[in-house]
Amino acid sequence: MTEMKVDHSLIKFAANGVFWSVVQSWVNKLSVLVLSIVLARLISPADFGVASAGLLILQLVPIVAELGFSSAIIQRPNLKPADINLPFYFAIAVCCAVTAGVALNAEWVSAQLEAANAATYISFVVATLILNVPTMFQLAMFKRNMKFKTLAFRDFVANLAGGILAVVVAALGFGFWSFLAQAYAVCIVNAVWLWRKPLWTPSLTFDPPAFGEMAKFGLPVAAQNLNNFLGMRLIDFLIIGKFGVAAYGIYAVGSRLYQSCLQIFQGAFNDVSLSSLSKISDDRERLGRVYGKTMMMASSVVLPLFVMLAVLSPEICLVLFGEKWVGLDRIAMPLMLLGALGCVQFLNGPFLAARGKTRYILLTGAFKTACTVAGLIFVPAGDIYQMTVVFVVAQLPATPLSFYMVSRELGLSLGRVALNLLPPLIPAAAAFAAVWLIRPELGGFHMPMLIQGIVLGACFGCVYIALLVIIDRKRAVEGFRLLLSAARSI
Repeated sequence: MTEMKVDHSLIKFAANGVFWSVVQSWVNKLSVLVLSIVLARLISPADFGVASAGLLILQLVPIVAELGFSSAIIQRPNLKPADINLPFYFAIAVCCAVTAGVALNAEWVSAQLEAANAATYISFVVATLILNVPTMFQLAMFKRNMKFKTLAFRDFVANLAGGILAVVVAALGFGFWSFLAQAYAVCIVNAVWLWRKPLWTPSLTFDPPAFGEMAKFGLPVAAQNLNNFLGMRLIDFLIIGKFGVAAYGIYAVGSRLYQSCLQIFQGAFNDVSLSSLSKISDDRERLGRVYGKTMMMASSVVLPLFVMLAVLSPEICLVLFGEKWVGLDRIAMPLMLLGALGCVQFLNGPFLAARGKTRYILLTGAFKTACTVAGLIFVPAGDIYQMTVVFVVAQLPATPLSFYMVSRELGLSLGRVALNLLPPLIPAAAAFAAVWLIRPELGGFHMPMLIQGIVLGACFGCVYIALLVIIDRKRAVEGFRLLLSAARSI
């Protein structure tokens, strides 16, 4: 009885955090997605490609500079203010060194992109990291203390300010410079918002042993993040080098649509999980029960959403981006199908991290990266669409290894975990096929693309829910009850 009360308390505590983390994650990612849609209609694919190439640097450098200390701050059980000082100054030093190196080589990068003024753009873009990296430590403290409501409002204000400025700059005809304006606006608002009432302030008191312990936890996380970056972004660099920035602009828009959807669901759970799961990390049995329920929810709700987005890609891309981006759906569809699997597989990482098994996460990520690199380099692709399919297929071999690792660590049967995924997969595949077969029949009605998308989406939902109830009624009912329980706990 006591354990049930504790479980309920943990669920209620996490649910409140999940709610505001979801708000924060959705506000952030949806605003990025909406801004991408607007800018894609205002600038050319080539300009979008140059801007996205510069943003790749903004994703890579913080991984190298921050070295996983943010995750260590969130997870560390008995964190003291002095523990953060040495990682903070170390990260700033690395950031400054990397930023200087990138700025000095900006001309070379510009030559590879074959884009005028790209060197100046890249130099200014990388300079935003001087504001971003220190703010990441303050952000970690807010997440550690479950201040997701504050973070949600901060993201809303920052993205609103940055989005408005970017649209104005793009409308004035400045192309990829609109992305730079947005980046600086968001950086400044974020820094001012978090540092005006900090939860931690740096000092000159250092604790080298604590630095070592946090580095021991954080370095595998950073290595995994770097693995993920290489595994997910190698295709970006290959497309730029082989097909040029205009072709990359098309891929970048499709990839951003996929990444935004994936991060909306992943980001909220990941932020809360390190704070909540670490509280029961010593109780293997309880972690196993929580994992089972979480997996059931993700596979029954999030997985079919990605499958629906995949099959509706032709309607979604045409409505959102317009005819200028012809072929975008051929990028988005395979990526969304990958997201259907990735949103479930992603859950393994936080549970392994809660058990302190970050090396397992690193091993799985390294294997995925190796498969991706091998596929992209050795399998020929004649255009960006073929390369996207190769990329998606190359990601798949790491899936069994990921589930094996988590099932072994939590003491669960691998077969049981696999069977937990099958009931929603069958109706989702059937709903995908139903939409695919019905779409040609709707062509004769000459309905607007938005209406066609709504009709096909309703068809997908009806087929999926009906088959899920037939195949596994208990799962359908329990999933509905869990959704109601989570909503009432907020």
